[in-house]
Amino acid sequence: MRKASRIVGLVICIFCLYYCAAAQKNQLSADFGVKLTPSVGSANTFNGATSTSNAFAFELNFAHQISSLPFASLQIELPYIFTSQTDLKNLNLFTASGYSAQFLTPSLKLQANPNGKLSPWISAGAGFARLKSSNTTLGGTTIPQNSTIKAAYQGGGGLDFKLHKITFRVEGRELYAGPPNLNVSSIKVHHNIMAAAGLVLNF
Repeated sequence: MRKASRIVGLVICIFCLYYCAAAQKNQLSADFGVKLTPSVGSANTFNGATSTSNAFAFELNFAHQISSLPFASLQIELPYIFTSQTDLKNLNLFTASGYSAQFLTPSLKLQANPNGKLSPWISAGAGFARLKSSNTTLGGTTIPQNSTIKAAYQGGGGLDFKLHKITFRVEGRELYAGPPNLNVSSIKVHHNIMAAAGLVLNF
């Protein structure tokens, strides 16, 4: 009797493990990379061209499958992206010397071949960005640190690839938001491009 109950218990455990593995509908990923911001303005304007340095970027992302399609998965994802300070170069010495950013943009993601070794995906969504300027200008004077919240939009894509039991991810995203307050209202920085790579946990 005891042996039979152990066998039944073992069968139940195997079934539960199989069900959980087969019903993996969630993803949790962590990516590290770089944020690039294209230059704005031109040499013919009062401020001249505004160029930016690259910045460290970190993304934490949760995704949940809402529909299983033939050879694809439709998901809701919640990407949170943090970028360290981007340093600015500009002729106007009253310009803030840089800014950091955080983005939270709930999105829809379409992932092809989600259970395969190679699984490409695309994503698009909207949310908000928190943009925080530095407390010094390019001229070295101190100014109040300004934090502002702007509407933000993101679009991007990537590729998940499985190596044994580990899933790796490479991705790129375009993050478009209202401009940060840089102490000079005529400088409009909108575009932010992130390239990153990391690991994915499927459960």
